[in-house]
Amino acid sequence: AGLCCLNVPGAHAEPAVRTKPAATAERAATADAQSTQLRALMEKSGINVALDAIPENTKRSIDEALKKTPKRPDVEQLRRLYVVIDTAYAPEKTKAMFFQRLSEKIPPELGAKILVFLDSPLGRRIVEQEKRWQDPKVFAQIQANAAKLIAELGSNTTRLALYQSLDQALELTQNAVKNFISTAMAVNAALLSGQFEMQNRPTLAEIQKNLESQQFAIASAMSQTMLSSMAYAYRNLSEAELNAYLQFALSPEGKDFTRESSAILSQIHDEVRLRRGQAGPARTAADLSFSASR
Repeated sequence: AGLCCLNVPGAHAEPAVRTKPAATAERAATADAQSTQLRALMEKSGINVALDAIPENTKRSIDEALKKTPKRPDVEQLRRLYVVIDTAYAPEKTKAMFFQRLSEKIPPELGAKILVFLDSPLGRRIVEQEKRWQDPKVFAQIQANAAKLIAELGSNTTRLALYQSLDQALELTQNAVKNFISTAMAVNAALLSGQFEMQNRPTLAEIQKNLESQQFAIASAMSQTMLSSMAYAYRNLSEAELNAYLQFALSPEGKDFTRESSAILSQIHDEVRLRRGQAGPARTAADLSFSASR
């Protein structure tokens, strides 16, 4: 339209000028519709709940790691560290990052197909059960009964095969391993920051190498965790319903959503880093930041 306006008399350009507000309004309406759709995807898929849980899950991991240190930090040191974590993993920040990247990966047509499943009665039931995994009390209950859940599952080979297929299709174990290593790196970076006394202090590179060398063992443990979690969460689903869920997970839209969501979560974990260069008693929330905003 701009080129045409340059090559015709002003009188002929007038209609094109009048269409600009309408075109702008149409683009704004399209953007608003896509924004609404993406926010619905994040809410209805349980992504928002997962992002909300990251700060507390990270702090619990640090508490477990600190049990192995010769000297536990004092209350003020721990408070400062937790402020750092709460700031870096603030849900409003991680949700904004996730939303921005999801908008670049999920076009409206694909989003609409995904929402068809998420809005279905089965989709809503599944997501509500999966959200419960983020509750520390529920997860502790699952872990406490893991052996029993796995044993009962072993007697039903059809159901076991469905869970294993869902694990693979949804990349549950694969992503759990990535998140475990990312969290472990963040926790160890905090412990190596200079705030806590540690003997034979390793480097982050040494810790990462050690973790990577244990990926098979970590994956084996995570696989069992995923199976026990599914056995708990999906215990009231029929085999037909599990098959329907598997078909969605294996569909083009299911695969795309799983791949892109997992990649974005991994990026968020990878970009949150404890800055070792500013370690010491004066550490503030700014010491833990996003290293990039791709």
